Amino acid sequence: MPSRIAEAILTPKMSVHKKAVSSNQIVKEVLKQYPNLPFLNIESDGNTFPQSINIKLEAFALQVMRVNKLVNQLKEKEF
Repeated sequence: MPSRIAEAILTPKMSVHKKAVSSNQIVKEVLKQYPNLPFLNIESDGNTFPQSINIKLEAFALQVMRVNKLVNQLKEKEF
């Protein structure tokens, strides 16, 4: 239950505050292409994850790799 409450609070707050940290040019470019940055909340009771959680983990990892690739491309252009 506490993680669901945290997710309900953090998800909207992250959207509101992402503009405050976007003074960096790389951050601005990333947010143009990916306005919703990857975010994953997982509840765990110590048991193995069901297939639905594994799918969410894979999707999250792919999203992070795409954002990371873009960041690296933008860093290369700056230098």
